[in-house]
Amino acid sequence: MKNGKVLWLSLALVFLLGAPCLAETYAGTVSITPFAGGYLFQAKEDLKNKPVFGLRMGYDLSRNWGIEAAGDYIATKSDADLGDAVVYGGRLEALYYYTPDEKLVPYFAVGAGGRSLKYDDFSDLDRGHFLVDWGLGAKYSLSDNLALRADIRHMILINDTIQNLEATVGLSYLIGGAKPAPVVEETAPVIEPAPMPAPVVEPTPAPVPVPVVPVPAPTVMEKQIMEKGRATLDVKFKTNKADIQPQYHAELAEFATVMKRHPDLKVAIEGHTDNVGSAPFNQKLSQRRAESVKRYMTEKFGIEASRLKAVGYGLSKPIASNATAAGRAKNRRVEAVVEYMEKKAK
Repeated sequence: MKNGKVLWLSLALVFLLGAPCLAETYAGTVSITPFAGGYLFQAKEDLKNKPVFGLRMGYDLSRNWGIEAAGDYIATKSDADLGDAVVYGGRLEALYYYTPDEKLVPYFAVGAGGRSLKYDDFSDLDRGHFLVDWGLGAKYSLSDNLALRADIRHMILINDTIQNLEATVGLSYLIGGAKPAPVVEETAPVIEPAPMPAPVVEPTPAPVPVPVVPVPAPTVMEKQIMEKGRATLDVKFKTNKADIQPQYHAELAEFATVMKRHPDLKVAIEGHTDNVGSAPFNQKLSQRRAESVKRYMTEKFGIEASRLKAVGYGLSKPIASNATAAGRAKNRRVEAVVEYMEKKAK
């Protein structure tokens, strides 16, 4: 009965803290995990194997590393006719996540702590132990803030060289994390066409020619796209981010003007990254950056989605050295590449 109260109290704590959270886990995410399972004692402890209940509290230092405190409770019996006993344990562990950007995340854990054994009828036999532990686990995301997890730990009690096993399942609740900075929306400037001058009526039969409105000179971006078929958009991104920052809105407005002047132009928007992180992670990040620019062009300037294609190349095409911060900033970029332009008959 006492074990059931501990588990239900842990679950109630999780759901009382219910608040909106991110769908992904970033550095700064806090996790609360009530758990239950089985505990196997080494034979020389003369204790019966029993269920174990406990609670884990974790904090993610980065996408790959986290720390976690765990406490557990076991009600057991002595095999040596010493009656009932309880075991309390606590430890601090470091966790390494192998695939932090996937829905199923396996991890390795190692830590240290202590364990207390208390007998109901023989207090003089009570025993405390210093322990180290290691093991494996995996968590599976169910929603934005819930995940199932399973763990197995090898416990080594240093004092008496005792080795025990613990296998548990739990439900993790995730709180917080580094949220992406919100995009500040701005209204794009509307370029009004120059008004046509009114015809001048002269008291003469000769018609007065209407002045020709000069065609605006092509910009540097327009020349690059029309002559070279490629232009680097001056849109840089923060590390591991795909948000378009306000200082680059004018650059995208100029790109939209080029697209509107040439309605037969179709362009591929290529996303690129620096070398911070794994190649699969950067491939996904570059695709998100290219799609972010495409979405901005269609939503803010009305460019048809069929004229734009978003392609991510990850870290495979750097234009500068990734050995320096300045070089990595240049590599976090997007480029516009002409895919098709209908040739006009002269």
